[in-house]
Amino acid sequence: MNKLSLALLLGSLALTSTNASSAVFTATTSTELSSVLRSVQGGDTIALSGTFGSTAIKYHNWSSTVTLDATKATFTDSLALSNLSNFTVVGGHFGSPTAAELYGEAIYVNKVDHVAFISPTVIGNFVTAGIGVIGSTNITVTGGTFSHVHKAISLNGVTGATIADNVVTGSTGDGFQVADSHNVNLVSNQCTGSTPLVGDHPDCIQLWSVAGHSPVSDIVIRGNSATGSTQGFTEFNHAQGGALRITVTGNTIAGYFPQGIACYDCVDSTITDNTLISLAGAAHLVNLNVIGGQNTVVTGNRLIGYDRTKAQSTRYWTLAELTGGTDPVGGAVAAVPEPAMWATMLAGFGLVGAQRRRQRALTVSY
Repeated sequence: MNKLSLALLLGSLALTSTNASSAVFTATTSTELSSVLRSVQGGDTIALSGTFGSTAIKYHNWSSTVTLDATKATFTDSLALSNLSNFTVVGGHFGSPTAAELYGEAIYVNKVDHVAFISPTVIGNFVTAGIGVIGSTNITVTGGTFSHVHKAISLNGVTGATIADNVVTGSTGDGFQVADSHNVNLVSNQCTGSTPLVGDHPDCIQLWSVAGHSPVSDIVIRGNSATGSTQGFTEFNHAQGGALRITVTGNTIAGYFPQGIACYDCVDSTITDNTLISLAGAAHLVNLNVIGGQNTVVTGNRLIGYDRTKAQSTRYWTLAELTGGTDPVGGAVAAVPEPAMWATMLAGFGLVGAQRRRQRALTVSY
């Protein structure tokens, strides 16, 4: 046997050995699942089938990914994951259209690393939430469908996440919330058919910082779409520290609410090539607001159906006022802040002009 043949044989044996070491376990009850979790090792798969109530999986740090194949499983109460590493959930039906979940969320995630959800189906009762992640790193949620939840996905204190190709339908609140988090990519998600509670104006994607913590940073919002009774892609709470290095590009918002895109006190950020459409009959204009901050580039965005006479607001800011740049379209942006922002903005109007004179001019073009 020559050296090449020997090398190929050894490689084949090594691959066979690796594959042989992986195992597939099955579970149809919570008791069986608890037993299986004590036996699985990195690379193994747990195949679930049947209906499960409140289920907790915690205190497992596998060296490589353990896969929970939930494509044939239904969770009628919260699936809670905590103190885990290297765990992937594939498929699964989560939540209930009538009952409340133990954690107020169909899937509760706390203090985990390298945890992924692939194509989950989540249904809510208009009050409970979809997936909530707290204090974790390296989170992935892709290909999920979320219907009639209060909010679909929330990240709080998360570093490193990819949220992509998810569809949110009929939510009563925000689609995606990113708070006190860093290095997050939100790509090709959809928010449609929102049914906000009276007086609410939800956002498809909303960012915010937490006072005393580092500002939310390094967030990419790309290729997402929002339609109907929702605001678009926003970061409002400059009083809490603003935001650093936010990229909002190639998104589309076609709606009835204001604040299509908002970036308050954003620093070193980019808002480019987005499309903002004010639908016929909208009480407010879908607008682009860049207030405060510095070194932010705003360019290549399109405003469609933009008629300032239809806006229900007594105060208007031109694009030049909002960005420190120019107003090439000669229009105006009706700034209608979040309710909690009114007091801060009213108090700060007198300071905005002086502040902007000290800042670099922003680039605006359409």
